[in-house]
Amino acid sequence: MGMGNRMRAPYGRETRRWAAVLKMLCPRCRQARVFKELFKMHRECPRCGLKFEREPGYFLGAMYISYGLGAGLVLAGMALLRLFTDLSFHWVFGIMVALLWLATPWIFRYSRVLFMYTERGFFGGGD
Repeated sequence: MGMGNRMRAPYGRETRRWAAVLKMLCPRCRQARVFKELFKMHRECPRCGLKFEREPGYFLGAMYISYGLGAGLVLAGMALLRLFTDLSFHWVFGIMVALLWLATPWIFRYSRVLFMYTERGFFGGGD
């Protein structure tokens, strides 16, 4: 007859995980925000207490993600601008430098969040 007290989520587990990544939420509880300011993270989750930086140098791996995000943004932007505009390479390059500079705070933040989610996925909780 009816579904009773249990309602099915309109999206699956992976979709919820990606939604939490996009919102930059804690990888354990997915309730609290990881960052308290533009470039400043909470030391631990305000809700569940997960320590974000497990050890000194923990976020060194996030540099690889940051590089990938930045390079992907620049390559995609340059390709789109070269394909759909008549701008010279110098103008396209200048626009991409400005875009990368403006995107740096988001690249920094998302690279750390993606690294935490990836690391927790490969190595488990390890709280």
